[in-house]
Amino acid sequence: FQPMASSSPAARRSIRNPLLRVGLPMICSVLVGTLALAQFAQGKRDLFAARDAETNALAKDVVKKKTKVDLQEELARLKNSGTFRDNYELKKVPGK
Repeated sequence: FQPMASSSPAARRSIRNPLLRVGLPMICSVLVGTLALAQFAQGKRDLFAARDAETNALAKDVVKKKTKVDLQEELARLKNSGTFRDNYELKKVPGK
């Protein structure tokens, strides 16, 4: 590729120099891509942070609403309901 005779010496040097012809556009595109991906990733992090904050707020409300459980009362309730059986037999499981 021969530059035009009327072009300036700086233009002729930039056309011949591969750093300016290939390297500079590549470096610029990498920088622009990096900035674009950083913005995209930050938006994704913000979305997840907002979702986590909402989940934590709901979890705190659930913890506040819990009542204390007395194990002795629960055992008595299960025994009285009929689902708790004291008369079970141990049986050998076939195949073991």
